[in-house]
Amino acid sequence: MNILLWGIFYLVTAVFLVYFFFKEKEVIDFIRVKEDLLLNKISLEENEKNLKTGNIITVAGLIVTVIFFFISDRTPDANVGIKIIGVYAMFILNTVFFLLRAQHEWIFMGNIVMLILGRLMFNIMDVKFYIFLVINAVLAVILIFLFRRPTKEEITERTLLEEIKEDKKNADKKITIENLEEKIDIEKKRRSSFGKALHRVDMSVMAVVLVLLIQTFYIGNYVIPTGSMEETIKIKDRVFANMVKYKFTSPKVNDIVAFKEPMTNKLMFTKRLVGVAGQTLQIKDVQEMNLTDPSTVDEAGNTRVSNVDATVDRKSKKVRVSSVEAGNIYLDDEKAEKLNRPYTKDGFLLDSKIYIPKKGDKVKIDKIVIIPKGKELDEETDNFVTGTYWSGFAKGTYKFLTPEEFLARIGTDKGFKDIVGNEDRYEEGNPKYDVYYTFFLKVEGRDELVLPIMDFKYDDALFLKLLKGETLTLDKNYYIAMGDNTTNSLDSRFFGYVAEDRIKGKLLLRWWPLNRLGLI
Repeated sequence: MNILLWGIFYLVTAVFLVYFFFKEKEVIDFIRVKEDLLLNKISLEENEKNLKTGNIITVAGLIVTVIFFFISDRTPDANVGIKIIGVYAMFILNTVFFLLRAQHEWIFMGNIVMLILGRLMFNIMDVKFYIFLVINAVLAVILIFLFRRPTKEEITERTLLEEIKEDKKNADKKITIENLEEKIDIEKKRRSSFGKALHRVDMSVMAVVLVLLIQTFYIGNYVIPTGSMEETIKIKDRVFANMVKYKFTSPKVNDIVAFKEPMTNKLMFTKRLVGVAGQTLQIKDVQEMNLTDPSTVDEAGNTRVSNVDATVDRKSKKVRVSSVEAGNIYLDDEKAEKLNRPYTKDGFLLDSKIYIPKKGDKVKIDKIVIIPKGKELDEETDNFVTGTYWSGFAKGTYKFLTPEEFLARIGTDKGFKDIVGNEDRYEEGNPKYDVYYTFFLKVEGRDELVLPIMDFKYDDALFLKLLKGETLTLDKNYYIAMGDNTTNSLDSRFFGYVAEDRIKGKLLLRWWPLNRLGLI
């Protein structure tokens, strides 16, 4: 049924896109007709009350702009460079047009364009930045309405006829005495401040709709923020993804996919699928892997080698001590030849054989796991930062709780999304946040270890049922996703399975930098 519905959706949207790109003039004319209907219903004469209200909103817009400019994060960082440009650009643009008290459509268009660029093109993860852009876009629309005024241009029968004659696109239109007066009236309204602004806003909204439609459902565009997929994909690479494929087929082993991660339910990750629903996975043939290559250190001098015993000389930016054990992935006890690279056994994987749940499996919570979480000293800043000791987990520094013991310890039966899998928050002496909580599952009829499905924690009622021993029948398939650079990848080894509906697209093409242009 889903395939049929998606088929209908893509058929309809494809027809719309083709029609728009080949019949753009007809689409614009249709929009013009709707604009004219609205213009005929609105008085364009200046109103003293509207002007006063507009002045108040203008002051509010200036205050919002100034406040955001000073509270925004403008720390130089390669990953947020576009945001820094955006902050300054929007500050200047918004301030200028607020003070002019005219042509507020430029505020609307500028903020909308920056929102699209920031979210879809550059993947800026700053909620305050987007709230600021949306607020100013809304204020701009309100001011367009409040500061509307008639055109000062003189439009006569002669000038209108001459313009139509000179306009080759409209040369074939019939002009009669009966409709000439009506056309003059509507042309005056089109040339009013409100008419011009309305058309510009409509065109920008149409552009946004097209971009969102194409980006969300056809060709996704992503920027790679970390080195988790090196050397296959490097930091700052920009890639296109096929957003259609998985609407009609299931992901396969070795696919590099874009998916919404299950820990915070906010970020988009790009990883390689190393196991699919119904398979078992195990890492074997383990050997020592040397990580003394300087490429394992980022621009700030921090090691990209995570969860291993590594120290960094911050002056030379070289790893002094760094080695890790890695091996091959075996699926259903056979070596996965397509996955021809070393994989570390960090996180939950260890030496265990892992079962990957499929649709129809019956699951229940097996045990709750708590891993010590504490404070680590950052050598560069001399500040204490939160640290989750996955290396300690590998050495056995963890313990199990029954669901009853877990509920008694945290003292609540709600808010599990903020407690389970929360790696960032640390409060010494607070049983909710002084350790890292996760869980293992049990699949009916299977003896293998079953990793967590973090999606459960977002439904308090459902998760509570599982904690009380109830069995759940899965309604979707799950996958294991890992970065090619497994020494620096937050992936399924730590947060468990990726639900099929979280996988949005398959990576197709690297389009930037140009010297590395090519298929992935």
